Amino acid sequence: MRPAALALMAATAAVELAWAATAAVALAWAAAGCSNGGTKAVETYRGRCARCHGADGKGDRRSVGLYPSLDLTASRMLRAGSRGRGQIYLRISEGWGAMPGFSQRLERAEIEDLVDFVLRLPQEKASR
Repeated sequence: MRPAALALMAATAAVELAWAATAAVALAWAAAGCSNGGTKAVETYRGRCARCHGADGKGDRRSVGLYPSLDLTASRMLRAGSRGRGQIYLRISEGWGAMPGFSQRLERAEIEDLVDFVLRLPQEKASR
């Protein structure tokens, strides 16, 4: 098999695993008794966030080197847990750096559900 075909297969498998991780977060959300916003938040994350932050919140490996903040799992705001809710809400609604704000595109409840979703992403221990 050609190296390009192997690379494509590996990339496809990585994307499928990342989407499975997102689905696992949604299932955990439902099991924890969270609101119906969980399903909607998964759809919103996939449609508005995953392109840059990745399906699993770790960002695209090629871009994270240039923009470490794409890796949500290493974010100080996420590690702060519920104490970081306000900051995360502001980042989503108003934007930050190259990230656009979504206050004109999403309802307040959608942003709040998205904050809950992001806070449930698996976190990595990072020393940033």
